[in-house]
Amino acid sequence: MSDGAARLRDALRDPLAVCEALGLTGEGRGSRWFIDGPNRLRVRCPWHEEKTGSCSVTQGPDGTIRVRCFGCGTTGDVLSLVAVVNGLDVRRDFVRVLDVAAQIAGVAVPVATSSTPSPRRAPAPRVEHVDDVDDGVVDLVAAVLRERAPVAKSASAMEYLRARRIAHGAALGWFALPDEPHALDGLRRAIVEAVGHDAWMRCGLAWPSGDFDPRWRGRLVVPWDAPNGAVDYLVGRAIGEPRASEARYMGLARRRPHWPYGCADLHELAGPDTAVAFVEGSVDAVSFNALCRAHGVDCLAVGLPGADNWRDAWAAFARGRMAVVALDDDKAGVSHGPRIALALDGVALDVTVRLPARGKDWNDVLCTEAT
Repeated sequence: MSDGAARLRDALRDPLAVCEALGLTGEGRGSRWFIDGPNRLRVRCPWHEEKTGSCSVTQGPDGTIRVRCFGCGTTGDVLSLVAVVNGLDVRRDFVRVLDVAAQIAGVAVPVATSSTPSPRRAPAPRVEHVDDVDDGVVDLVAAVLRERAPVAKSASAMEYLRARRIAHGAALGWFALPDEPHALDGLRRAIVEAVGHDAWMRCGLAWPSGDFDPRWRGRLVVPWDAPNGAVDYLVGRAIGEPRASEARYMGLARRRPHWPYGCADLHELAGPDTAVAFVEGSVDAVSFNALCRAHGVDCLAVGLPGADNWRDAWAAFARGRMAVVALDDDKAGVSHGPRIALALDGVALDVTVRLPARGKDWNDVLCTEAT
């Protein structure tokens, strides 16, 4: 289906015509819009509530539409815009998104005629499994969490994100687990009802007794996607100081991530000249991306599950791109940065190693710049 998506991106190149077709320049939500330059306009962002137009819809270097909201930080292409306006998920409802986009473009609905990747994207690297449980169970569980425990419903999680200067748009699709034991058990029952008891016991969130592992209580949970958009892994971050004897970060029991955080966005949204940065974790990835947007740098970050968990197969994400190794300014980051740079040498066009200018990590830099 990638060839069909590329043809639709090519057919929908006029930002004004697309926004008019989507109702972003008419009365109501899109009423406050304006032309911002040749083939460029600003509209009210369809991803978040706002009173003025801060969402830029423009032609990228390859002539296709690129979307970037300077309010919430969300980025995408014309298919992302079509999806959000029509209440669709660009990954889960991909076929429906193509159908709507084809109607707007006035062309035939694309069909799957080739498995050759679009020339705008590097093919997804092949990575051997690090365990034997890559069975799709985590994606099934994540679908329930997306419906029952979205991050926006948790006041404490949203307060944490605001304190870390993480825009709501960057955290769309993240989850927040309840802190109350009875609420957590209700969520467990909903998951079991949706995916079955066997899948629940294998997903990595269950205690051997079948209860929800209590160490996940009250945590911000970040889904880590595979390049195809399926959720491959979950990371739980303690909000505030962790309870006594509890770790700040939690991963799924008996599982390890096959992919770095953000690789799906790199695979779907990056242009041919977009650089890739390797940072540590999801919070640093979204922070680094926010800094790049603020400074006009065409770079997308992917988050490693710790500096010491680098896998050489992940160098494929930098193939044909400029690469930046931007780990934390601590003992692990300083010691592992050169090894990762060596793995990227000969794969990336060029490799740069840099540390955060202020603080230990890139979220520290973002918070410093925002104050």
